[in-house]
This record gives sequence, structure tokens and C-alpha cells, in this order.
Amino acid sequence: MRSGTPTCLVVGAGPRGSMLARALRGHPDVGLAGVCDPSPVAVSAFLREFPGVPAYATLTEALEAVAADFAVIATPPRCHARDAVTALNHGLPVLVECPMVETREQAEAVAEAAARTGLPAAMAESFCYLPAVQSIRRLIDDNADPDAVPVTVLGGEGHYLEMDTGLAPGGWRDTYAMARYITHGLGPLLYATGQYARRVVALDPLGRVSRAQGALMPSALVETNHGAVFFTANSGLAPRPLTRWTVVAEEWAVESDPEGTWDGPLRVFDSAPADGERGGWRSRPVDPAAMYGDLWGLGFEPERLMLRRFVEELANRPPDIGLELSLNISLAGVAAERSGHGRGVPVDVAPVVRAVTP
Repeated sequence: MRSGTPTCLVVGAGPRGSMLARALRGHPDVGLAGVCDPSPVAVSAFLREFPGVPAYATLTEALEAVAADFAVIATPPRCHARDAVTALNHGLPVLVECPMVETREQAEAVAEAAARTGLPAAMAESFCYLPAVQSIRRLIDDNADPDAVPVTVLGGEGHYLEMDTGLAPGGWRDTYAMARYITHGLGPLLYATGQYARRVVALDPLGRVSRAQGALMPSALVETNHGAVFFTANSGLAPRPLTRWTVVAEEWAVESDPEGTWDGPLRVFDSAPADGERGGWRSRPVDPAAMYGDLWGLGFEPERLMLRRFVEELANRPPDIGLELSLNISLAGVAAERSGHGRGVPVDVAPVVRAVTP
């Protein structure tokens, strides 16, 4: 990485690329080096909000002209793997929007490029950086055995239901292609518990509509490498937003507040509290201001924290999400879609990174 403040090339000037550019604006750790998008309309809208930023029509042109330290890939999902490999081959680490890949072949291509170049690559799953998820991860760390014996997680649930009145039933989000986005519910569970998806079974595989919303709600059961089972559901046509995660361990459980992933307290069940009191549910506060530190109050704090952690990885610190988990989360979504089309047949999620690492 070059000396001075690291800079980022935003690849894709659409809604998500613009959102990540807002997270870059005023960030104390990283700056915006440029943007590229083949759409003049998208670039024009981007430059109205970010005047003076160098803009290019193609990724190749941008890579040749911009001296950035890494790239954020925010192009359409079908282009994520291709653009990530292109940037890696040019010498840029990549932070790739969800889903990182749409096929195992794409996953192998990204993993091979990262292994060959030795550059960091990860998925931009910003939900892992919500206060509730960060707090659950810390709680799991707090419950870990002093002798480094991992917490035995039995299972849990991850829900990501968004309300988008601009979407109508019958569109692509009303098919099992939406199952690829179980990443938003599943990713934080795997990230917080340190596990990997190994087998996926899609639920409601015949595409029956949800009585609650009148549209398909892809959901799945995911078995992990440690034997835990997670339920995850995702939809873009929910009657109201709902974002919630639950983790169940041998002697305790924790769930986030579905009404407030920012500052809503966690509910923690402890069967054997250290203070000797009777076991039961207790409230554990979440403090976003302490969690985000100097990023608090700048807006887009989860994205800003995600960018900070990735920049730290560029400085040779251990990865926070990392490539192996990123590809695993994406391939779990691919497996859910395949299982759904296969009427609920179990689909294995084989490791990718270890298979291609020299």
C-alpha cells in the first residue's frame, strides 16, 4: 500500500456505488480516488453529488489512470466476479458488493486471482458491521473459554426483510434468484460465530407465496462446519422491515432487537449466570457511539467501519471477514437458489479458497 491516506476506486456509479462513496466522503482513514461506469446517466448523477471526482467509462481505463489503493466493486451482480478479477490482476485489492459471486466457477476465478496476486479480497457485507451484529460477536468472544475452547453454537436465525413499495410481485425478487441474498441474514451469523456453511436446504421450494406479504420469501436451513443449524429468510417485498439475528449456544442464547439494530438492547438468556442468580432473560445494552468511535455521527457508520477494517487488512492486519468466508457466504446463497429449484434437495457448499491456494 502506498504511503499517505489510502484511496479507493468505486467501480459502479449506481445506487450502491453512490452509497459507498458517501461512506468514503469525510472518512478519516480513506479517500475517494475515482469512479467508473459505462452509463453516462449514472456518472452524471454521481458527479452532481461528488463534483470533481475523476470519472471513467470503463474499468480498464480507470485502472490505467487512477492511482488507488483498492477498489470497491459495486457493478451489477453478474459483473462482480469479472470486475474483481480484473482489478486483482491490475494489482488492486477488492471489496466486492453482495453477492460476491453467482457461481462456483466465479468463486474459483476470484480465489485463484487473489492467491496468485497475494492481494486481499472480501465481500462488502455491511450488515456484519451493524451494532447488533458486532455486539453479538463480542458477546460470543466474552463467553469463549479462557483455554481457547470455542463456544458451542447449536444454531440460530437470521432475518433480513425489507419493505420496498416500488417492487411488484412477479419481478426477479419474487423468484428463487432472491435466495442468493440470504447473505444478508446468514452472513452476520457466520461472521459472528466464526463458522462456515457446509449444506443448504431451501424451504418453501415450490414457490408458495407467503400469507404475510403475498410474495415469495426465500428461506433456507444452513448446516455449518461445526454442526450448527441456522434458519435464514430474505425478501424485498415484506410488509414491514425486519432485521434480526438469534444465536443459541449450549448454556446461553442471544437475540437482537428487531425494532432497533442501531441501539436496541440485546436479549440474553443465561442458564448459569456467574453472579449466582437464577438463570433467565436479561437485557444487554448496545452502545453504537462506543462501538464506532470517531466514525459515530458521520452517517453510514456500518459501511465506514467495514471500510476501516478492510484498510487495516491492507496494512497486513488479519482479515475481518476475509476471502474464504466471503465466498462461503455467497456460495451458500447460490446453493439456496439451486436447492429451491430442486424442490428442496440438500446442496453441499464445498470450500473454495483452500482448494486453489498454492
